[in-house]
Amino acid sequence: MKERKIYIDWLRVFACLSVILIHVFTTARTDFPLHSDMQETISKVFQNLFHFAVPVFFMITGYLFLSKDGEMSFANFFKKYVVKYIIAIFTFGYGYAILEEIFNKNNELTVPIVALINTLQGKTWAHMWYLYALVGVMLLMPIIKRLKEHRESNVKYIGIILLVSSFIVPLIETFFDVKIGFDLIIKSPYLLYAIIGYYLGNSKLELKPGKYIIGLVLSAVIIVLIEIINIFCPNMYTEKLSSLGNYDSLIVLVLSICIFVLFKKIKFNNKIISFISNNTYGIYLIHMLWINIIYKFFKFNIYENYLVVRCLLVYIAVFIASLITTYIIKKLPLIKKIV
Repeated sequence: MKERKIYIDWLRVFACLSVILIHVFTTARTDFPLHSDMQETISKVFQNLFHFAVPVFFMITGYLFLSKDGEMSFANFFKKYVVKYIIAIFTFGYGYAILEEIFNKNNELTVPIVALINTLQGKTWAHMWYLYALVGVMLLMPIIKRLKEHRESNVKYIGIILLVSSFIVPLIETFFDVKIGFDLIIKSPYLLYAIIGYYLGNSKLELKPGKYIIGLVLSAVIIVLIEIINIFCPNMYTEKLSSLGNYDSLIVLVLSICIFVLFKKIKFNNKIISFISNNTYGIYLIHMLWINIIYKFFKFNIYENYLVVRCLLVYIAVFIASLITTYIIKKLPLIKKIV
């Protein structure tokens, strides 16, 4: 494995903090539906503006795994990576599915069975979708790595197919109301993010920040304008425009690439950042627990008064509580291996 890259720690932390901010707003929109159009706009703008967070996590995964030296048997790979995420799904995901039934005041004896079925179907708390997608991406990583080691152009070819099937085709179908008959079989925006992360992380070119800053600003402005238009001038076409904030959007792809490249310029180490980086996976798993406790149990509504202040309070509280919880869990036998 190549030497540890400092900027990866910064990227992890930034993506992790962004994910928390997304869920602070998205969960509030669901739990407290009685809010103004302006509050709805602010919430959706932040939700889509920070949609680069999960793609960046996939890019980091692709860079770290595909850059590894040497081979690993599929059995060892499956045990080390895939099983870890599956266990996390059936511990945290299953636990959250049970909690959701409790929050919904389901007191029947069938709750454990219902929660298990929901977990199998991916119907646990919303943020857990990332682990389901990560399992799918990781199952393909050994194949991509073998193809890369045989010939680098193989991976570029797969990347082009993924770009067309997962980004360009959906864009054409959405905006022109057509169904393209060709089935490219390989479809996964998340796998493409992983492949792009590998290439960006190992790029030997001098990536000048100027054009990436412009790309970041333009992408962000487009996302903000789309959400403002969609709230105040809703129609069939603006609903299509809102899809440009999704993970399979070229706008989000450009935004994610720009952020990854700009963070490569960070060269200075920081112990606090390194500590948080080592705990980002656990923070991701746990942060929704604290958000739901604050919203569902304490009924703390960020939309009541002083939205910015209340949002900031929830944001900081969730981050600190999730970091402390992760640190404690890592000290416990058995479960510490999950996070």
